[in-house]
Formats: sequence, C-alpha cells, structure tokens
Amino acid sequence: MKNKIKDLKIKLWIQYYELNDSALDDSMYATIRQGMIIEFLQELDELTKE
Repeated sequence: MKNKIKDLKIKLWIQYYELNDSALDDSMYATIRQGMIIEFLQELDELTKE
C-alpha cells in the first residue's frame, strides 16, 4: 500500500511541475489545479503517517 501511495505522490508531483512548465502556467486553471494537487499530497502524507 505504501508503495502505491508513493507512486501516486510521484505522479502528482510530475503533474504539478508540468503545470509550471506549460503554457497554462499563468492561468487561473493552473493555479487552482496546483493548489488541489498540494492538498491531495498533504492528505496522502497524513494517511502514510498513521
């Protein structure tokens, strides 16, 4: 289970940085999407702590 969570976190970080590098970088969509990714990563961190 922890390996699956680790893989998911890596995929989310890749998406986060792809949004930074994309033409969408300055758009509100990218900002909102990055915020959602960070929140999800934090929730995954909480799950792995327990």
